[in-house]
Amino acid sequence: MTTTIRNQQGLVYGVTVRMTTEICYSCAMPFEMPEAFRDRALADHSITFYCPAGHGQRFSGETEAQKLQGQLDRAKARETSLRDQYEAEKRSASAYKGQVTRVRNLVARGICPVAGCRRNFTNVREHMATQHPDFHTHE
Repeated sequence: MTTTIRNQQGLVYGVTVRMTTEICYSCAMPFEMPEAFRDRALADHSITFYCPAGHGQRFSGETEAQKLQGQLDRAKARETSLRDQYEAEKRSASAYKGQVTRVRNLVARGICPVAGCRRNFTNVREHMATQHPDFHTHE
């Protein structure tokens, strides 16, 4: 829509304003408002505007900025959770590695690694094959 305006010196110039149509939530009357104003009202839900019948209204729900902030917060929380999970798995793997090292050291010293046995043998391999055939070491 183009509007003609006269300034104090009597000069005439035209201003173009892009308008958008809204519908009143209360009386369902359609009305127009400048697009720039509508954009501001969508970004800031505290802005109140009125239909021609005088019904005050404003946009509700989350603004686009609030939606994006929520997505960012959820992504950060997920990252923290995954990082914590990774650290826990790393500690678990380190503990498992320690257990494997302990068993290997026992075997290297000729001590039976089966819980409760702890006998000392010169030939551990022969002992394992004859006394504990179902025990398997894992790499």
